[in-house]
Amino acid sequence: DQGDYSAALSYLDEGRTIADEMKDSTLQATILTYLGSVRRRIGDAQGSRQALDEALRLARELDNTSLIAEILSYRSNLLLGKKQTRAATADVKEALAAARKTGDRWRIQVARLQEAKIAGSRSGLESALKEAQSSGLAAFIAPAHLELARLELEAGRSKAAADHAAQAVQAATPLGQKDVLFHARHLPAKALQALGKVNEAAHQVTAALPLLEEMRQGLKGEVLTQFLGRRDNVAFAQDAERILTAAGRTREVDRLRLALTP
Repeated sequence: DQGDYSAALSYLDEGRTIADEMKDSTLQATILTYLGSVRRRIGDAQGSRQALDEALRLARELDNTSLIAEILSYRSNLLLGKKQTRAATADVKEALAAARKTGDRWRIQVARLQEAKIAGSRSGLESALKEAQSSGLAAFIAPAHLELARLELEAGRSKAAADHAAQAVQAATPLGQKDVLFHARHLPAKALQALGKVNEAAHQVTAALPLLEEMRQGLKGEVLTQFLGRRDNVAFAQDAERILTAAGRTREVDRLRLALTP
């Protein structure tokens, strides 16, 4: 969740080796679950799907309902990113039912937020946000605000989008949620540009740049290429260069290009 992807992949690879040596199916399924989640976040859709599918097979064999719920929520997010909405919806419905069966508040919240995201439901997102705030599940507050910001921006309500993004930044900063912070800077940059506030938009872009630089640290070869080529980063590159150029920030344009170079 901190966006330290190089370290996360290293720990997961080490853990996977140990789990395989121990022939511990529960540990194998757990590690594959988080490997699938990290792979999705860095832009490796194929690697993510392979890990999540294998994790799900093991979790079903073990009849591990809690793990099944988490895997299906993550796979739903992956499918949504590939525009496979029907399959994503089916996965998250099963995930939510499984999570509720266990009573695990964390996994229930993962599924609820994903369900509202797929549906584009403002009321669903607001409900998930209130639940996160009241139950102490702080890690979900910023993502909920971020999804609400996306809805507002899509509806043409730039100011409301910027307000939710600012609240996402406030919630994510103490938790060090770098990827959420990165998106929560990119989104208001677009909103502010739409309002004609180019300099303020450029400020958001320059705040996002060090986050991008930190997330790519330690990534090499194909993994780095996948990360730099993920859809969110490509969109950021286009928006950021346009905004920085309009604001006359030549030095930051050079820094942006360097950050996006393998």
